[in-house]
Amino acid sequence: MRRSPSRWGMLTSSVAIALALISTAWSQEGQLCSPEECPDLWVRVQDGGWWCRIVHGDTIPADRFSAAFILEMAQDSTSLIDYTVTEFKRNGALLWLPSWKLDRKVNASEEMLAANSQTELFPLVAGDVLSFYREINWVSIMPDGRTMENRTDNYYSRDTLDYVVELVRRSDLSRIVLLDSLGALPNLQPAIPRLYGMRPMAALVSYTVPPEIADGDSAFIRLVPHARGDGAYYFTRTDDITVGVSRCLQQPFWQALNDYIGLRGNGSDTSPKMELGELQRLDEASAGGELRIVSISGDRVELGFSTKANAGKMAVAVFDATGAVVFYPYAGPASTTERTVTYQFPRSGAYFIGLSYDGALVQTKKIIITK
Repeated sequence: MRRSPSRWGMLTSSVAIALALISTAWSQEGQLCSPEECPDLWVRVQDGGWWCRIVHGDTIPADRFSAAFILEMAQDSTSLIDYTVTEFKRNGALLWLPSWKLDRKVNASEEMLAANSQTELFPLVAGDVLSFYREINWVSIMPDGRTMENRTDNYYSRDTLDYVVELVRRSDLSRIVLLDSLGALPNLQPAIPRLYGMRPMAALVSYTVPPEIADGDSAFIRLVPHARGDGAYYFTRTDDITVGVSRCLQQPFWQALNDYIGLRGNGSDTSPKMELGELQRLDEASAGGELRIVSISGDRVELGFSTKANAGKMAVAVFDATGAVVFYPYAGPASTTERTVTYQFPRSGAYFIGLSYDGALVQTKKIIITK
């Protein structure tokens, strides 16, 4: 059984976390405590509005804040990996996180974290835009035993770590759509992380509700973590605040890092795009799975796909004519039994559909959409 990362100095002790879990019981508390509840956190400015005091007396308007879920995973007391999800929004307005409480740390099972790391309910309305920001980060202890560094080549983990964000229907708690996924394969020695999933390591995710799921029901967005391997620890969730952190994607550092650490399984890509000729060559050399076009009806295409193994992950990606990923209709467990999914193309044109297994693209199909 996994245990709390009690030897990791940056984390709250397992006893304190357990007591916090028992005492708070994931209570329905506010996103940011009020000025009356937390007077040290707030200051009133000249226009009469409340601003939040962040550092050395500096302040920022309350509507600029976003609640964040940070999932931390310690590995052998030598490294700490964190996955941050924040800026949950519907049509640009922040979504409430019912189980969030500022500065709370909880070390718990994946099932409990998933059941409590979700947004408020909202109606499923066609055309509504749902969005959030997420990123993965890590630090490792250097040989001197004291210095901690975050580099592109020092990711260490005994586990395969998977993070999924999904849209869930209220009535039956079924997944409506996989909004985002990001995974990292184990590195038993510090090295470049081998990432796989739907988007780069830092991404702003946006999803427009299509008419076919706008049926009068309501839904919520849920974060689901999963660790597979012989690592000893549970995830620890920390509730924190962020201030426009998605703006980091405009910075050259993050753009370069996203390009450097790709999502094709080898961690050494120089660009998230692929040339069409490369896609075709990979298709000809395919040996890891089967992808087929089951049917075409206008701009709606039904796809069938499977892999040669039931272990690992597979994904179906839609590439446009430039080689950029348009959408991932499926990303999840690999299966030797064929799965099917229907994808509606956003506009006419030439596309490639790719099947990947554990981050490596293994087969593609070219398709022309004329409607």
